[in-house]
Amino acid sequence: MVVLKLFGSSSVWINGSEITDLSSKARALLVYLAQSHQSHHRTHIANLLWTDKHDSHALANLRGILHELKQLSTTHKAPLIETDRKTLKISSTTRFTVDTHTFDNLLNTAKDTTGLQQAIEHYQGAFISGLSIRGADAFEDWMTEVRSSLHDKYIKALETLAGQLMASGSSDQALQYLQAIVHSEPYREDIHLQLMQQYAKQGLRANAILQFETCREVLARDLNTTPSRVLVDLYRELSNGAETLTQPGPAVIQKSATHKFIVGPPISATEHFYGRNDCLGRIFGLWQQPPLGHMAIIGQRRSGKTSLLKHLRPISGNHAVTRSVHQRKQWLNESEIYRWIFIDFQDPRMRSLPTLLSHMLHGFDVDAPHNCTLEQFMDLAAQKPWQAPTLILMDELDAGLSADELDQSFWWAMRALTQMTDGFLGIVVASYEPPMNAADRLDKSSPFFNIFNTLELGPFEEYEAIEFIDSIDQTYSDEERQWVLDQSGRWPCLLQLLCQEKYIATSNHNGPSGWRENALRQLQHYAYLLQ
Repeated sequence: MVVLKLFGSSSVWINGSEITDLSSKARALLVYLAQSHQSHHRTHIANLLWTDKHDSHALANLRGILHELKQLSTTHKAPLIETDRKTLKISSTTRFTVDTHTFDNLLNTAKDTTGLQQAIEHYQGAFISGLSIRGADAFEDWMTEVRSSLHDKYIKALETLAGQLMASGSSDQALQYLQAIVHSEPYREDIHLQLMQQYAKQGLRANAILQFETCREVLARDLNTTPSRVLVDLYRELSNGAETLTQPGPAVIQKSATHKFIVGPPISATEHFYGRNDCLGRIFGLWQQPPLGHMAIIGQRRSGKTSLLKHLRPISGNHAVTRSVHQRKQWLNESEIYRWIFIDFQDPRMRSLPTLLSHMLHGFDVDAPHNCTLEQFMDLAAQKPWQAPTLILMDELDAGLSADELDQSFWWAMRALTQMTDGFLGIVVASYEPPMNAADRLDKSSPFFNIFNTLELGPFEEYEAIEFIDSIDQTYSDEERQWVLDQSGRWPCLLQLLCQEKYIATSNHNGPSGWRENALRQLQHYAYLLQ
């Protein structure tokens, strides 16, 4: 029996013994296969763990790691990985217990507060916190996404449980889970407000005032802002010494806005998206009227491909939240008639052919049969009257090409699909290299990969980089601004990283000069962008 504990500091246990001498790459491979529970192409795994190496070198390194795990399997008489010439997957003959899977299963089956409490107890910290793999940027990206997804599920479970407990009159228990939320997300003014209200209802005025002070201190120190009006009003009422408070109604309050320094996960809020106006113009220029064009967005890791892809739909119409009149929206005329289908091939569900086909059919507004086949998909697509412009956004194309179920037949079918839609289908793919190169490398060649215009993401233009720097509520001298431009190479993620270091130093009153050394140390992780 193998037990993987992936919440907090990861640990591996085989037949009751903790394995402490496992190399970091072997541990990462075991974690990845167990967490995804999918079969993966060897080349995909090699590129995941040795992002900075050529395929031949990375595959040679992978063979060494597989030998290490094979020896471990022999020693403990517990097969860990099944392999063939092309693929790898977690062993089906050994029982694996993974705490992240247990957490997910308990959440999915929870029917009451007891079920939610059991699920929450399994969340023992961020997903494999503290594990850093040198030269494995793709693995780091995957780890960040999984960590974020599990954290969001945990927070949602806490919110649901607290709400159920308050509704049932168990306020004391609810306070425990509300405090757990602000411990993980200290900028959540809506949760600080609920805590103040619950303390006030119980007559614990001092606790409510202390909660406000805590909120105010965190916002001032980390975000250089102040609490919302609704918190201030309640605080003033409490501070005036009112013995009883009018029971507060539902407060209209938003989560505190986070700062702009988004270095790891993709940018989701439209008001935090900067630059790329030329790229947006080229993409939306292909979609103004049928026949819709197709675009391949290529670029290095952390160049902003996923952020750009996720930005397209929100900014296409007139309802986007923008930071100023200078940030354009409504790129598409009659944007409301467009259909959007987002496919992230890092999501294991999107590497399952029936699930992917059903996902696309639902996006086409077509009912999908159970366990949909490729032939059924093509028949239904051919029968559909194509009248609404439909856009498919495919992220992490390399992961899709590495999926065994998405074979050459699927990619040939995608080419045929573009020819049967009367020009009402447009496709964007995001990849590290031109789609045809990736397809050839992974033996998935298809005419589908010949249809794309290519857009390569590089650094910001200088005026775009300056716009970002000057938008931050910090004072930059001309020399500091130029230093940030030079050291970042105007890459968006590096601009955010450098500005973040200055922000932190200023907020902590460490003086104007110490931040540069910390910033340069952080840049070392992304040196490949500056080469």
